[in-house]
Amino acid sequence: MPQENAASGPQSVDEIREMVQQAAKQDSNKKKVLIAVAILLLIAFIAIAFVIFQPAQPVPPAPHELCENGLQDAGEDGVDCGGNCEQPCVPDFIQYFAVKPASVTDVAVNEAAGRIYVVDEARHYVMIYDLELNHILNIGEIGDEETYKSGSKEKGALFIPAAIALDSQGNVHILDRDKRVQKFSSEGEFISETRFEANILETFPKMEDAPHIDGAGISMALANNGKYYISDELSSIVAVFSSDLKLEKAIGGRGSGNEQLVFPGQITLQGDKVYVADSGNGRVQIFDLELNYFHSLTGPLKRPYALDVDKAGNIYVLDAWDSKLRVFGESYALKEETGGLGMEIEMFYNPSSIKIASSGKIYIAEQGTVRVQILGADLKNVNTIDGIFGGSVTGFPVFYVAVAPDGRIAVSEPTNNRVSVFSSTGRHIKSIGKMGFGNEEFNMPKGVAFDSQNRLFVGDSWNHRIQVFSKDLEYVTSITHPELYWPVEVEVADDGRIYVAEDTSKKVLMFDKLGEFIGEISASNGITLPLGILAEGDRLYITDDLEKTIEVFDKDLVPIESIGGIDEGTGAHVEFNESLALDSQGRIMFCDNRNRAVVVYDFGTKQFSTFGDFGASADELSVLEIDISEDKKTIVVSDLYNKMVVLFDGTGKQIGEITVENIPIYS
Repeated sequence: MPQENAASGPQSVDEIREMVQQAAKQDSNKKKVLIAVAILLLIAFIAIAFVIFQPAQPVPPAPHELCENGLQDAGEDGVDCGGNCEQPCVPDFIQYFAVKPASVTDVAVNEAAGRIYVVDEARHYVMIYDLELNHILNIGEIGDEETYKSGSKEKGALFIPAAIALDSQGNVHILDRDKRVQKFSSEGEFISETRFEANILETFPKMEDAPHIDGAGISMALANNGKYYISDELSSIVAVFSSDLKLEKAIGGRGSGNEQLVFPGQITLQGDKVYVADSGNGRVQIFDLELNYFHSLTGPLKRPYALDVDKAGNIYVLDAWDSKLRVFGESYALKEETGGLGMEIEMFYNPSSIKIASSGKIYIAEQGTVRVQILGADLKNVNTIDGIFGGSVTGFPVFYVAVAPDGRIAVSEPTNNRVSVFSSTGRHIKSIGKMGFGNEEFNMPKGVAFDSQNRLFVGDSWNHRIQVFSKDLEYVTSITHPELYWPVEVEVADDGRIYVAEDTSKKVLMFDKLGEFIGEISASNGITLPLGILAEGDRLYITDDLEKTIEVFDKDLVPIESIGGIDEGTGAHVEFNESLALDSQGRIMFCDNRNRAVVVYDFGTKQFSTFGDFGASADELSVLEIDISEDKKTIVVSDLYNKMVVLFDGTGKQIGEITVENIPIYS
């Protein structure tokens, strides 16, 4: 049958109906196909959107990349700035950081208002919690979503808060390093700002210093009449100020007599008496409200640092020497004691403040463990505010190094409370020490040095002493002194004279070869913040981290030369650490943490050069220490970031490395 012409139309109604039905069927099939395609496209779009827009998954922090200041500032996203983080220290977990302090230096309690106040000087906060330890808000916080900040001198913000006290109305008074006291309501609302007089630094030089510069602190108590009682550890002074911060009376000055003080810690009021932890003199001094001497409490105290008095007149004292909490009652007799040095519950590690609430509960701020322990009247722990352990910026736990005349290398491990000794080729020989305050026990050991007899000297910083060990690493003796409070760097000259950089007093203390105190190097010698010390030949070299100079003296402390312009000469802002060395050409070498390198200064050409490349990237700070062998053939540099000691030859060429195992940096 011939095919019909397509141009010709249908011949009947039935044919038209059949064509319409077929067209409808085809259209239906097309719609089904289109719907199926649309569904598939929608599923694909959703899948793509899920991949693109799904919530960010936790990103493991970089392997301990140290920030410039140990804190998470703008532009440091994804950098592990320290802290035993339950979750990575990145912006996805801001809430974690917002509710936990990164440092704990003081505490106050207002049980009537249901509030606990914790000073977090590292982040320029005072953190408010309720009595169930739920975080409420932060006094001093700037902005809505900043994790850490550099502080502010604006009203209502805080710049390195140093101390806290409550008045009888429950208002919160906070002293910060901008030389002022700000008052806030119990809920953290700014009320007023009062400033100290312009010459306050003459009485309290610590009022301006940053906490990472030295280990000293300030404590404050507030009387019912509005007067402020303040102790300053650095200047060893206690003073009373009017409610408008005019100085009324100051007592102290280093000494052991009545109304003299050595590194006073916490100050507190009860009734008509003022109590001061006279730490360096191993006693609590008690004064009337005009700061006239009344009585001294000694007992079994060695380094009393934190104290408070309850309504019944019982005196609670925490001793920085053995970390024991002791309670003295009627006639100042010892009633009971508890605690000891440790990080467990009901043990204490570098406590800085005690506050006894109206209920009798005891709140203890611990800098070493970044927490507030809460004890009941029976001295048993009932709760704890845990912080971000290791988050404080009061100092990096750098590995300090020293090379003995026989070539052995000593490495101090502050956070492990031990010193490890290696052969000149890096073979482990022996490790000594554990946390404690006895012989061969350490509490944050720092600087190490060998003498000409290969004896080892260790700056046992938080135990306030220098421990001495024989060539065979057996305990020999300890060097102590009232001014030897936070020893950092140790250096032993060829003649046996011992030099110690003292962190609190900002001095270099000198001892003879028998450990007897013979003098000091201080501001009178033009030194403002000594860190590194090197005694070689007839010269003494000291780095001044405040002035950014290296001061050179002869053995009689007559100034010879001041090396300045280091920032300009190296092309960057130099960050000194505590060690120096002279190479075979008589050039001085020191570690520059900021530039992650060893800087070499040539006395002849007055030029600077560098060698080494530490850390992982140009944005990271690597904390370094340096020493050199007696024959000048091996330069030893400890590198905190990489957890190792790097060996170089005399030309700066790397020849080996020692991995320092099991170092719990900020953990």
